[in-house]
Amino acid sequence: MASAKSGVITKFFVWAIIAMLIVGLGGFGLSNFGGSSQAVVTTGNRTVTVQEYYNAIRQELNQFSAATQQPATLVSANEVFTQAYGQTLDQRVLERLTLEAALDNEAANMGISVGDLQVQEQLVATGAFQGLDGTFDEDAYKGTLARNNLNPRDYEAGIRDEIARTLVQAAMVSGINASDAQVDLMLSYAAQRRDVTWIRLETADLPNPLPTPTEAQLTTYHAENAERDFTAPRTKEISYLHLSPSMLSGTLAVDDASLRELYDSRAEEYIIPERRLLERLVFGTQEEADAASARLTAGEISFDDLVIERGLSLSDVDLGDLPATELEAAAADAIFALTTPGVTDVLPSKFGPAIFRMNGTLAGEITSFESVRDALQQDIAQERARRQLEDESTHIDDLLAGGATLEEVAEETDMVLATISWSEGTGDGIAAYSNFSDAARAVTEDDFPEVDTLFDGGLFALRLDGFTEPFVRPLDEIRNIVIAGWERQETDKQLTELANTYAAQMALGASAQDLGLTENRDENLTRRSFIDGAPEDLVATLFEMEPGAYETLSAFGATFLVNLKEIKGPDMADPDTTALADALRTGLSQSIAQDAYAAWAMDRLNAAGTTRNQAAISGILTQIP
Repeated sequence: MASAKSGVITKFFVWAIIAMLIVGLGGFGLSNFGGSSQAVVTTGNRTVTVQEYYNAIRQELNQFSAATQQPATLVSANEVFTQAYGQTLDQRVLERLTLEAALDNEAANMGISVGDLQVQEQLVATGAFQGLDGTFDEDAYKGTLARNNLNPRDYEAGIRDEIARTLVQAAMVSGINASDAQVDLMLSYAAQRRDVTWIRLETADLPNPLPTPTEAQLTTYHAENAERDFTAPRTKEISYLHLSPSMLSGTLAVDDASLRELYDSRAEEYIIPERRLLERLVFGTQEEADAASARLTAGEISFDDLVIERGLSLSDVDLGDLPATELEAAAADAIFALTTPGVTDVLPSKFGPAIFRMNGTLAGEITSFESVRDALQQDIAQERARRQLEDESTHIDDLLAGGATLEEVAEETDMVLATISWSEGTGDGIAAYSNFSDAARAVTEDDFPEVDTLFDGGLFALRLDGFTEPFVRPLDEIRNIVIAGWERQETDKQLTELANTYAAQMALGASAQDLGLTENRDENLTRRSFIDGAPEDLVATLFEMEPGAYETLSAFGATFLVNLKEIKGPDMADPDTTALADALRTGLSQSIAQDAYAAWAMDRLNAAGTTRNQAAISGILTQIP
């Protein structure tokens, strides 16, 4: 019976319950006492020793470090745990151990014990204790425990306690199941279905074009939407120096010899020889090749069938497009002599005698020096400019470090001085460089300008001059933007009114066809459904409507007239629905069992009584970095 019960409750389930209880333990009626006792917690007849508490904290820290891929201290881990759980790591560990001790105490009171055979089975199944042959290795067992400040006696006692706790938990939650009424209620919510029709109305559906907005209408719209749409953000007023390779390259002369040298180095790019699209079928001997060629010539077999006959596929013999220089000389002469696609006689190849099929001709192409001269000159100038910028960077940095202002550096160097009003989202000009925006985001009025490099090799340095506070942009400056916004709003308004008119007519019996409208129909929609081309919130809206009701939604610059046709229950013939019902039953049963077990465990914890040795706890924490 014990082994059957332990199989019912998985380790994950046990720890899930423990996690639920940890928060509830905070502030539990504990008494503090001093002294040199080796117990940090006593619950009933069970204790948590100093070593157990220390080992548990170290284990949690190791897991935290592995998860974050960073060295972890107790202080750093406690900061993260406090933000995530409202408790420090050491508090969570102590309360988990306190709960375990209370459950161990209850298991002992119930007379539940675990035999040596079950302990042995768990030891043998633990991977860390296995040798190279996959069997239990006593040396590996003792060595692993020693590295973790454990001894076999205490470790095996801990296994007994854990198995006993699992048995108690299994006994408490076995037979707890959700009722059919609960499952049906949740399934009805999750799998209920809707049939719907919807009509999309756009600007072209309006009976009359939009009127030109009056000045009063624009003024009202501007005022009503000023905070949301027409308020300029708080900006940083920044002065900056900038020098890019392109700004220098135009001043750098490039001689013809350098241009020719670069052109020759790119010969493969500019001089493309004539090529042929080829397939090659290689044979082991000249006799085999000649026999195959004779069959091809006599029309007894096609090239494709010959390839298949040799156990190959066309992809195995495909060479792509090749120039003559990549073929044996004799083969190249014969292949390039073909004026139309065809099959050659037997020709030499580096892998042996072969038959080639030529499938097409690709003409050669020569890009002249003169046609790429400007591009070559730009490439050389850009590269020389980048090298010059690298040399200038140190000089400019020395000037700034010596106290020169941006204005003074601009006078002494080729760097250009400019200003920008920067805020989050600014992406024009130099702000298109992400590292410039990163620097602008971080700069303060106390920072001194420093040279930094842009992704294209350019240089920049910036200074924060001040801030411009948010302000409403005047109507006259953004008149076109305001007009566009008013037109969108007016369009939505008129389309909604039109949709409501259509809804009233259809409620009286008119059909979409009568009204000249295109109606879309979707059936058996659930809360998880998605309708392509319709607003995202259409499905959610359906589940708040009554049959026969109409609603209007706006999205994609259009208005949607939605009519709920029918509400249907879950489709129990659908395998997905039955699977969902099973999952709901399992989840509800586990949730009820967890709640029942949590209440029982808290009652047992209260009944056992708990004391903590705060002096011992504090002593341990001071020893953990």
